[in-house]
Amino acid sequence: MRALGTMSASSGRFLHRSGVAVLTSCLCLLLAAACTAFPEQELTSYREAYLEAEKAGDLLYDELSAAVIRAGQAPAGSNCVRGTRAPACFDPDVARNSGKVADIPSIAARRTALAAVANYNLAIVDLLEGKRGDALSERIVTLSGIAGDLLILGQIASGPLPALVGGQSAALLGNLVKQLDAAVSAQQARETLIANEALVEDMLQALIDDTPGMYRLYQSAQGKYAVEVELAGGTGNKAARAEYAKIGAFHDQLTAYVKLLDQTRASFRQLLVSLKNGTPTTADVRANIRTAIEIRAAAEAFWSEVRKASQL
Repeated sequence: MRALGTMSASSGRFLHRSGVAVLTSCLCLLLAAACTAFPEQELTSYREAYLEAEKAGDLLYDELSAAVIRAGQAPAGSNCVRGTRAPACFDPDVARNSGKVADIPSIAARRTALAAVANYNLAIVDLLEGKRGDALSERIVTLSGIAGDLLILGQIASGPLPALVGGQSAALLGNLVKQLDAAVSAQQARETLIANEALVEDMLQALIDDTPGMYRLYQSAQGKYAVEVELAGGTGNKAARAEYAKIGAFHDQLTAYVKLLDQTRASFRQLLVSLKNGTPTTADVRANIRTAIEIRAAAEAFWSEVRKASQL
């Protein structure tokens, strides 16, 4: 893919702003004059929120991957992971992966889908900010590579989870990769993102629909492990109670995660409206301020559940 258009200045630091600060700052801009560009604080809030959503999913998939290992449905190298007093074997691949077993393809596909959604949204934010040239090209190349990986991974059914992507979504992914690779201007990138909005909607819905299966798998594996701990230490021992409690905590985290995905979808739809409108209107800015605050709140609610779980 060639560089997209000409480079424009894109200044400012990535600052952590509370929802109230973002709202107050942007409302002041609205009162002062008709907005012709999105406030930088708002776009920064979007970037941080989408990355938070990706990190949230990764954490849940870490826990799910551990459940897969406990259920005996992971690669053979899982027996070589430290955590037991004496690992049964040594696997160089586990050592290369910082002591973790590599994801089975179905879990890797789910992580990649989250990365695709995040980078798709971030590409829209880049365009709304006015990024061009190498800055935009880098994002588009990254998104194209992620989409290509997902196209391959999403069609591999392995282990206890079904393939995440197939049928129409797989066809859309293939088209997206081709169109992004062929884009030679910011306008073409903009048209490509707008034309493929159904893909993000499909992936977000697939991730949401996937959560009952995630819970069933975790409940089964974690419950089995809790019983083993209980049998080893006696009925009602503290360690066993803590392991049982993790099942309810995972349920609460999944609840918060679904709300975060729902809010991500709402903000994606609003970003697309703004992208289609070209020059943002006052109504666009107001709507984007609201969704930026709401997605931040949803992310904070998720991490609150994570903190509760860490205290078990």
